[in-house]
Amino acid sequence: MSNYGSNYSQNYGSSNYSSNRGGGGGGGGRSGNSECSVFVGNLPWRATEDDLRPIFGEIGPLVSVNIIRDRETGRSRGFAFCEYQDSETAQTAMQNLNGYDMGGRSLRVDNPSRNSR
Repeated sequence: MSNYGSNYSQNYGSSNYSSNRGGGGGGGGRSGNSECSVFVGNLPWRATEDDLRPIFGEIGPLVSVNIIRDRETGRSRGFAFCEYQDSETAQTAMQNLNGYDMGGRSLRVDNPSRNSR
C-alpha cells in the first residue's frame, strides 16, 4: 500500500490543496489569491512572460505573470496565469481580453478556478 495519501497530507495539508496548487507540469505554480488571477489559455508555444506583460498590463498593474512549463522539457504547456492587485481588474481582463488575437491564436482568458481539475 502506498504512503502517497499520508505524505500528500503532511506536505500540503488537506485535500483542498487544489485551489492553490502550482501548474501541474512544473515550472512553478500560481501564487496569491485566485480571485485576483486569470487563466490564459491557447497561448502560442513561443509566447513568453515578457510577451504577456504589455497585453495584460494594459488592463491594470500586474502582480505576476507565470507561463506553466513542462517539468522535463521546460517548454510551455500553452497556458499561463496572470495575477492582478484586485479582483475587479482581473474581471476586467477576463471581459476585455478573452478572444484577444496573439500570434494568430485566440486567447482564452477565464477564471482560474474553472480550469482546475
